[in-house]
Amino acid sequence: MATVREAWTDERLDDLNDRVAEIGRRMDEGFERVNAEIRPLRVEVDAKLDATRNELKAEIVALQRLILQVGGGLIVTPLAAYSAWSPRSSKALRACPGRGSPLH
Repeated sequence: MATVREAWTDERLDDLNDRVAEIGRRMDEGFERVNAEIRPLRVEVDAKLDATRNELKAEIVALQRLILQVGGGLIVTPLAAYSAWSPRSSKALRACPGRGSPLH
C-alpha cells in the first residue's frame, strides 16, 4: 500500500498537471471524433424533418380548404333551400307564365 504524503513537491504537481492535461487532450479528441460521426446524421435528420414538415403543411392546407368548403356548403344550402321555398319566391314563380308549379 502506498504511503500517504503530507506535502506535494513541485515535481509531483507537474506530473499531476501533465496527467490532467493528457486526459483533457484525450477527451477533446474523443469529442471531436464523436462530433465528426454525428455531423452527417444531423444533416440527414434535418432533411427528413424538413420533408415531413412540408408534407404536414400541405395536409393542413388541404384540411383547411375542405373545412371551408364543407362549412360554406352547410351555410349556403339552408339559405338556398329557404329562398326556394319561401312564400315570396313562390309568388314570384307563379307570376311568371310557364314557370309556376305544375300543380297550380
